[in-house]
Amino acid sequence: MWNDLVNDSGCYNDLVDTATAGQTRGRSVDQRVSAHSVPSQYSDVVAGPDRLRGTVPYIFNGQ
Repeated sequence: MWNDLVNDSGCYNDLVDTATAGQTRGRSVDQRVSAHSVPSQYSDVVAGPDRLRGTVPYIFNGQ
């Protein structure tokens, strides 16, 4: 259970970093979502476009 939490938080932190970098470069939410790929070390994490479209706007708004 702990390892899952650590793995999921690492994947989320990666998403925050890449979404923030994309926003800094002037990318839209849709552009960031379509460009996102889950890093290989988090291959067991499901992060499909529908889930990302729900999460990335929060990151863009600093939440």
